[in-house]
Amino acid sequence: MLRKLVCSLPRSRTGWRGLASGSDGKGPKDPNAKEVLGDDILNAVNDIANELHSTNPAAKKEVKNTLISKLIATEKSTFHDATAAQTIDMLEDSAVVNLLSDVAADAQAQRVAKPTAAQIRQDKRGFVLLRKEIFYQAIQSGYKAEEARTIAEKAVTQAQERVLAQRQAQRDGANAVLEEEAEATGNQSEKEKKLFEQAYQLAEKMLYQDDLFDNNGVKRKIVREDPSLPSLLSSSERLGIWSTLEGTQDRTLSFWTEWDKNAARTMNKSLGPENDFEQQIEWTTSGKQWQYPIDNEFKLGAEANVPFVEHIFLERHLKTLGIPNKGPVAHFMHLVCVGLSKNPYMTAEKKIEHLKWFANYFSKEKQELVHKLHEQEQIAAQNA
Repeated sequence: MLRKLVCSLPRSRTGWRGLASGSDGKGPKDPNAKEVLGDDILNAVNDIANELHSTNPAAKKEVKNTLISKLIATEKSTFHDATAAQTIDMLEDSAVVNLLSDVAADAQAQRVAKPTAAQIRQDKRGFVLLRKEIFYQAIQSGYKAEEARTIAEKAVTQAQERVLAQRQAQRDGANAVLEEEAEATGNQSEKEKKLFEQAYQLAEKMLYQDDLFDNNGVKRKIVREDPSLPSLLSSSERLGIWSTLEGTQDRTLSFWTEWDKNAARTMNKSLGPENDFEQQIEWTTSGKQWQYPIDNEFKLGAEANVPFVEHIFLERHLKTLGIPNKGPVAHFMHLVCVGLSKNPYMTAEKKIEHLKWFANYFSKEKQELVHKLHEQEQIAAQNA
C-alpha cells in the first residue's frame, strides 16, 4: 500500500495550481486536498487508514489527516522550489514591474471614500424637501395632484443623475455632454422643462454647496490666510476709533432669531422623528409625556402658587358669606366644605365660587323656612 502511495506522488504535480492562489485569485488560502493531491493519492490514503485502523474510526481519521497534511506540505515545498527561479526572473523584468506599478496606481485612483451615514441621511432629507417643492410648484402651474407627484419624482431623479454626471465629467476634465439632456427634455412641455430645470438647479446647490468647481466647470481659487496681516477680530491692540464705550450695547432683532427657530421647527415636524429619542422629545414637548424628574404638580398653572391650606380649610369663609353657626343650614354647609376639600380636580377659586353660590341660595327667608321645617320634622319624630 505504501508503494501505491509513493507511485502516485509524481502524478499529483497537476494540482500545483491549487497552491498558487485562492479560488478567486485574490490571495492565498488553505489549499484544497483534492486539488493539490488528486483522487489517486486520496484513495491511497484512505486505503492505508482502513488497513491500519479498520475498527477505530477516530484513529483512522487522525491517520488520514496526518498523511494528507504531510503530503500537502511536501507538495508546497516542491512547488516553491520549482517556481522560485521563474518568480525572480519575472520581478527583475522592468516591463513587468512598470505594469504592476500602473495597475496599483489605477486602483488607488479609483478608490473613492464612501459617504458617511450622516451625509446619506442629509441627502435623503434634501431630496424629500426638493420633491415637496417641485410638487408644490407643479400644483401652482395647474397640474393635478397625481400628475404633479409624477413630475416631482421624475424631475428629482433626473436632476440627481444630471448633477452626478456633471460632477464626474468635471472631475475627469471633460466637458459636459448636453446631447442626452436635450433628447431627454425634447418631448416635454415648457412648464415641465421649467420644473425640471428648477429641480436640477436646487439639487446642484444641495449636493455640492462647498464644491470646488463653479457653474462653468472652472476650479475655484482657494484664498489662503495671510499671517502677516493684522486680524481685526483677535487683535489685542485697540484701534482707537471710539473714544468712549459707555452706554454702548449689542442690538439685535429678535424677529430673525424667532424666524430661524420657526423654520427649524417646521422642518422637523415635516420630516418626523428619526429615532425613539426624538420621538420621546417630541412627546415631552407637546405635553403627552411626563417631564423628568416626575412632578405631580406638572403644568398646574396659576394653582402652583396657591398654598395647600386654601383647598382644605374652607369653613373659615362661611362667616363672611352670612351662613349661621348652628342649625341645619350650618350642618349642610359643613358637609359641602368637607366634600370640596377632598376634590383634587377643582381649583381653590372654583371652590370658593361654589360656597358663594350656596350662600346666595340660602337667603334669610330660606334659612328661616329651613329652620321651621327642621323643627316640625323633629316634633313629628318625637310624637311618632
